[in-house]
Amino acid sequence: MNRLRKQKLDIALYDAQYKAHIIKGVVLSATDKLTPVKVDYHGPVKAILINHGDYGYAKVYFDKKSLKNLSQDMDKIDDELSRS
Repeated sequence: MNRLRKQKLDIALYDAQYKAHIIKGVVLSATDKLTPVKVDYHGPVKAILINHGDYGYAKVYFDKKSLKNLSQDMDKIDDELSRS
């Protein structure tokens, strides 16, 4: 029997001051289906970090906006693990 592996991880949305707004417990599956995520934060977002806290394993590709902002402002992220 082929079982799909699911994992749970957190997503961080960083605002203009790089304060992290965390979406906890997002469940991802091993399919190509999109995973809907409920977001309670509605302000401007400078960057998005999948797998905040490094609780799961994910191959992440940053969008152009996040990559540009993170490369310029990495030192503004308080959490050492997220910076790495």
